[in-house]
Amino acid sequence: MKKKKLLSLLSISIGLCISLGLIVVYLLFNRPCPPPEKPNNVPIGAIWVGGCDGGNWIELISVKNNSFRYRIYRDWNGVLMLDADFEHLDCNTISLTESNWKSYINYFLNDPLELSLQLKGDSCRLQATKIYYTEE
Repeated sequence: MKKKKLLSLLSISIGLCISLGLIVVYLLFNRPCPPPEKPNNVPIGAIWVGGCDGGNWIELISVKNNSFRYRIYRDWNGVLMLDADFEHLDCNTISLTESNWKSYINYFLNDPLELSLQLKGDSCRLQATKIYYTEE
C-alpha cells in the first residue's frame, strides 16, 4: 500500500517537473521580441523587420511600374546600408503597393542583395536591380 502511494506521488512529481520544464522552454523560446529603439537617424517611415537575433530598418521611398525603391538601415546605429530599386523575382502571387508592402516584408538578405517577401506560407523575393548606394 505504501509502495503504491509512493509510486503515485513520484509519478505526480515527475509529471509536474516535466510540465514546468515545458512551460519554461516555451517562455524562453516563444517570447515576442519587440523592435529595438529606433536610432535618431532612421526616418520615421522606416519599419523594423527582424526578430530576436537582429534585423534592419526598411523604408519605402517610391513605387514605379512594379519597381520598389527601398532604403535599408542597420538596426543598432541606423547607418544606411543600401538604397536600391527592387523588382519581383519568381513571384506571381502578390501585388505590392505603397499601402500593403509592410505586411509582406519578412527579412532582408544582404548576400546577394535582396529582400524576401512572405505571403501566407509562400515566399517570393524582391531582387535589387538598380543600386543608388551600398555600404562599402
